[in-house]
Amino acid sequence: MNKLDSEKVLNRFLGSDLNFEVIYQSWDGNCWNCENDGNDGMIFAGVKRLCILDSSFNPPHDGHYSLAFKSVKFQFEQDIDEDEDKALLLLLSVKNADKIIPEPVSFNHRINMMVLLADDLSKHLNIKVYVGLTKHAKFVDKAFSILKNFDKKLQDFIKLVFLVGFDTLVRIFDAKYYKPISLQKALQGFMEKVDLFVLTREDDKQNFISLNDQFNYVEKIKLNKFQDIPAEWGQNIYLCKGDNNSLKLSSSRIRKSIKNGDSNWKNYVNEEVQKYIESLNLYK
Repeated sequence: MNKLDSEKVLNRFLGSDLNFEVIYQSWDGNCWNCENDGNDGMIFAGVKRLCILDSSFNPPHDGHYSLAFKSVKFQFEQDIDEDEDKALLLLLSVKNADKIIPEPVSFNHRINMMVLLADDLSKHLNIKVYVGLTKHAKFVDKAFSILKNFDKKLQDFIKLVFLVGFDTLVRIFDAKYYKPISLQKALQGFMEKVDLFVLTREDDKQNFISLNDQFNYVEKIKLNKFQDIPAEWGQNIYLCKGDNNSLKLSSSRIRKSIKNGDSNWKNYVNEEVQKYIESLNLYK
């Protein structure tokens, strides 16, 4: 792993006026970080479709890998269809819309593990993978702060793709996060610039959410069945079936497994992340 002073980078970002910053790039085994350079407006030069995996990465696991892999290989409508025009951003937010108090103690470790995941994804997908930080909690604000890092002349030709699970898709369209502004007004500009790549979750009998329910939800949007969600937004949603092996994965489940001394967690993180966790005795 290219050495990155994650604590220094994190503290600098938290003390700055920036709301988004790329701190690391991995490409074909050559790694670069912005520790001293900062973002110069050309950080995403040549990228026309940026897939954004926004997560806690606490720790990164195979579910993250699967979501990233599927999105990069996916054939989007009106896509550029050139791998060199696509890139992946691993994004860590220091704020969360549901959890107002962040956990700064563990952020530096998460950054280091994100770098390890970025190197692994770049190697296997043969694309640029960035690691970025944001202070924004809402997808709308994150999207526009990221767009500012593209050349202004090219911003109309850029497509951002947020990679999410079905639960997150439902939350994005939950009006309570945007009050007193209406959902349509709050998300109109966002949905003009963004696609949502969504993986299904396994059938949830407890909450009565089946696989068919999830696909029907997107179809209902396209058929204008929801008063607050315009039908045209459905064209920006790409719902794909998740892998059975990764559907049950979560960072919290892995942390619990480590704490309980169950070595099974090692099957669900890449080798470098596993070594990092073990070397620092994390999550115990």
